Amino acid sequence: MRLLILLGFGIVALHGAESNCQTPIGIPCSTIQYQMSQWEARSLPRISHFSSEWTTAVRSDGSWASTGNTAIARLFGIAREQALVTGMYLAPTDEVLRIDHDHRTISYRRPIIWHDRPYRRAKDGDAICATGILHSGTDFHLTGDGMIAGMPVKKWERGDGIFWHEEYDLAPNLDCTVLRHFEVRRNRLLLPTVITRMEATSVRLGTPDAKLFTIPTDFQKVKDPREDALRAFVARKHRSRH
Repeated sequence: MRLLILLGFGIVALHGAESNCQTPIGIPCSTIQYQMSQWEARSLPRISHFSSEWTTAVRSDGSWASTGNTAIARLFGIAREQALVTGMYLAPTDEVLRIDHDHRTISYRRPIIWHDRPYRRAKDGDAICATGILHSGTDFHLTGDGMIAGMPVKKWERGDGIFWHEEYDLAPNLDCTVLRHFEVRRNRLLLPTVITRMEATSVRLGTPDAKLFTIPTDFQKVKDPREDALRAFVARKHRSRH
């Protein structure tokens, strides 16, 4: 199954000291909750459903944490998989953590890929998220305005009008973070093969709850299961540029 990973940081327009909380690169301190659903039916009877709920948080020292509860169901095969995993970047030690709550394991590694560390999604003054949408592609066009989780957004879309269509709602006041994503892809019979819906359900400004950055002390330390694949990917990218 094609899994869509969308991580973002956001704020709401509040007053006081909390509204001044931000990281050294200017990302607001915040907590955002997301929901996502994806149906995939590339061939019958192979139909799968991927669902996820997760919370992302960023604090003033530049650290981020994302905890997600995911489930995969394969219809007709009756196979189900579930997982509760936390990904975390600790700025003071420049380390990436992966905490598998179901298997009670924890891993530490150095940053490998560019988005291990927090990054700006848009350039300063980008009121329509023209630079923010470039993370998703260069062929999107602006279609209007909207509101997601109480936040103003700019709506960007692309597609051929027949076999596929994709939408992103980006919040200019939130460093153009993605607050909503929708995508549908169809086969030659115009039947949907992939339908993806993701949306932020709440956005809160200020210092995140410390519990979101809790590091278990009794979990078994293991190697990050994705580390070798990440290193191989980065190495291939490096070779392709030389």
